[in-house]
Amino acid sequence: MRHVVLILLLVATAAASAGCLGGSSAPHRRHSPAPRTELEITYLATVRRECPAGVRCFSMPLRRVRCPAGSRCVPPAAGARLVRCPAAPMAGVHCYALRVERVHGPWVILQQRDLSCSPAAGGYADAAAACRALADYLSRMRSLSGRMCMCPIQLWQSLAEGTFGGRPVTVDVSACATCGLGHAAIADRVALTPALGR
Repeated sequence: MRHVVLILLLVATAAASAGCLGGSSAPHRRHSPAPRTELEITYLATVRRECPAGVRCFSMPLRRVRCPAGSRCVPPAAGARLVRCPAAPMAGVHCYALRVERVHGPWVILQQRDLSCSPAAGGYADAAAACRALADYLSRMRSLSGRMCMCPIQLWQSLAEGTFGGRPVTVDVSACATCGLGHAAIADRVALTPALGR
């Protein structure tokens, strides 16, 4: 009987020692990843008109290209062609050509910029600054009240589409969208829609 008690005491001591030395089976805490923010900001770059038959033009031809490796390249509309941008190539910046009319109409050249904010990356000279502008812009757009703005007809609606903080988002980033929102909102929009080559 004494031997049995001694064995039980040794087992209990070994178990207690294992717990003190870090042998506990308590689950470890895992850090969840930051909510994903990935968007495509698509807006008007320029308008290209086709040259009439027999007339020489000095405009650069619309050369179709493939989506670069590592880029998302989301066509903004049916029939949009991915083409070489009429500016120096830049990672995360893509251009699409879309005909306004079916026959012999002008081509609308759209530029599309990738933007990720976890971590900051994409088709911007300062992606972190673009992420800050996006967060501020979205917060200001949520505070919209009844506004009356006279805006010109747009050839293309400028949009930021994707995921912000893990939630789907689609927001207007046109000049008309910032009507009445003040200079800070305009500065945010300008930061999100730079001209080609910037």
